Amino acid sequence: PFTGDTPREVMTSILEKEPPPLTRYIAHAPAELQQVISKALRKERSQRYHSAHELLEALKDLRRKLEFESFVKSGFFEEVKRRKVYRVAAAYIIAAAGIIQLASAAFPAWDLPNSALRLVVVLLLIGFPLALILGWVFDITSHGIRVTPGTHRRLNAIVLVAAGVIISSAAGFLLLPRVSAHKIDKSIAVLPFENLSKDEENAFFAGGVQDEILTDLAKIADLKVISRTSVMQYKSGPERNLREIAKALGVSHVVEGSVQRAEGRIRVSVQLIDARTDTHLWAEHYDRDFADVFAIQSEIAQQIADQLRAKLSPTERASIAEQPTADLIAYALYSEARALGWGKLGWGNWDGAEKTFARKLELLKEATQRDPNFALAHCALAQTQDDLYEQTGDRRHLELAKNAVDAALRLRPDLGETHLELARYYFYAREFDRAHDELAIARRTLPNDSQAIFMAARIDRRQNRWDDSLANLLKASELDPRNTEINYHLKRQYRQMHLYGEFEQRFAHESDPDPAQSFWIKLERAELKLDEGVPVAAQALLAQVPLNFSPTMEVWDIRFMTALYLRDYDAANRVVGATPAKFADDVLGGQPPESWADGLIARLRGDKQKAQAMFAAARKRVDATWGDKNKNEEYFALAARCDAGLGRKNEAIAEARRAVDFIPIAKDSWLGPGFVTNLALVYAWTGERDLTIEQLQIVAKIPAGPSYGDLRFNPCWDSLRSDPRFEKIIADLAPKDAKP
Repeated sequence: PFTGDTPREVMTSILEKEPPPLTRYIAHAPAELQQVISKALRKERSQRYHSAHELLEALKDLRRKLEFESFVKSGFFEEVKRRKVYRVAAAYIIAAAGIIQLASAAFPAWDLPNSALRLVVVLLLIGFPLALILGWVFDITSHGIRVTPGTHRRLNAIVLVAAGVIISSAAGFLLLPRVSAHKIDKSIAVLPFENLSKDEENAFFAGGVQDEILTDLAKIADLKVISRTSVMQYKSGPERNLREIAKALGVSHVVEGSVQRAEGRIRVSVQLIDARTDTHLWAEHYDRDFADVFAIQSEIAQQIADQLRAKLSPTERASIAEQPTADLIAYALYSEARALGWGKLGWGNWDGAEKTFARKLELLKEATQRDPNFALAHCALAQTQDDLYEQTGDRRHLELAKNAVDAALRLRPDLGETHLELARYYFYAREFDRAHDELAIARRTLPNDSQAIFMAARIDRRQNRWDDSLANLLKASELDPRNTEINYHLKRQYRQMHLYGEFEQRFAHESDPDPAQSFWIKLERAELKLDEGVPVAAQALLAQVPLNFSPTMEVWDIRFMTALYLRDYDAANRVVGATPAKFADDVLGGQPPESWADGLIARLRGDKQKAQAMFAAARKRVDATWGDKNKNEEYFALAARCDAGLGRKNEAIAEARRAVDFIPIAKDSWLGPGFVTNLALVYAWTGERDLTIEQLQIVAKIPAGPSYGDLRFNPCWDSLRSDPRFEKIIADLAPKDAKP
């Protein structure tokens, strides 16, 4: 573009004159190309492209822009419209949505897995770009399917496929997570039925109908069914908030109902409700002869299972249809016994529980006498005798429990409840392997039985399967969230496994309107604070519990240990003096003022003479209490502590070792560590420091061993505090996540 007659003139033109526009040479040159050329020929070096690479990138950008403009001007969108690709896309989307909707409803009813629905969605997404290509290439005419006339530019086809893939990918991003999460929530709580009969005695019968429906549903492994203990706290009434109840119990569905019995007829009304939306999913009314009550219960359970689309095995279906007894009076007696529970027991109120147990035994014995083939009544009788053994320690109850479960075993060796009660008997008889085997059989047909899962947890921790035990406790609590016994053991498990943070997190907002239970919550948290090594916090919690709250010996043990950790020996003496006589032997090691605890306080105060007198008196009481009875681990452990306090080294060590031999950790990992800790204490008190450290190094590393708080604050270990090995044991136990 630069001219001149001589080279000098050309150079001058290059340096001083602007080049003519590109349109002089090319009429329709793009303006953007003119901009690139103008920049390349700028006079100022700083205004030109700095390198050939920069110029090349500018030209590439320009080419892409010109190609896109050419593509748009070529009529792509008009071509898509002419070939009716829009119609194909719209029809495909509508049809695909209908197929997904139909599959979402039908697949669960056909028991197809959720993966089948995901496969349908994936295939439909893949098919969308293919449908667009077919819509582009072919057309449906009056003469059939024909190739659409016109040019087929490669770029148009590529853009069409790319658009289809992008749309399918976006749809898949939105749909697949929802499809993956599409699963019917099959959790349910069967709430207490309302008794509409004029005769209040029929309240037990109404409860029996509800209980039988709950029991039938609980046999279905595909359902999550909340246990009886938790649902019975929500009696029928206008104030019952189903959404709040469902939330508290961790379910999506609830069953409500009413029962009326009159003149040989029974009327049952029942409804299934989705508590999340207050939607009534199903309701039915039954008005039949009283003799048909079991058939009604089975039909209701089957209908509810069908509404929740639960999969039933042939065994489960047969179990639901089975009639528990042919004697309706025996069944009424059984229902009344089941409804009694623990009466006013609370936690350790034996005076109230004793009458309740006596009434339960009376009802169940009468039920089995009326129908000796009533296997479930025999099972309930066995459980009641086992509960009595746990409360009293009287082995006669254990023998009676075995008689009852043997009767059930002869009648129904296939019944899950029979094997559950046999497992319970073996557990209390300390035959843990046999208990474990029986429980495995029971759980095959009792998938939602919280008591079976709870028993599995108790067996697991005895056999050193602590993680399995914790998992089973959590599962039992999920199925029976309002069961205070299960939650009590779950808290103990967290403490014994030194999982203080998990305890805090799970029970941080625990409360209960019942004053007695609220006191228990404070006591349990006080125990946690003692284990964490915060006795001042434990003391503050105990201050909120009245001294007349005295349901069990544990209450007094917590109070005594708190005073001991704080080295408040006056307070410790007050606790000793206030401890009821019925708990004193277990908590204090004798009866005040001549108990092992009295000797301990005197020893800690430096009063050796009084301490010796108290230890001697306590030692005599140990022998007098056991007398001619077979001496067990508890006898030898307490005798060893008394003899250690008296300076009888050889006797104390021998007795402490006997206690360990009775319950070694290898045979019982729940109780065994406590007796090893007792042996370590005896070694410490008899001057065997190395043996003490040796035992503590073993037992402090395992669950159910001594807590951080015990070793850190209990003055019983003071003789070891100058030993760096002992300090290391304490440091290793220090909580990492404890809250004050």
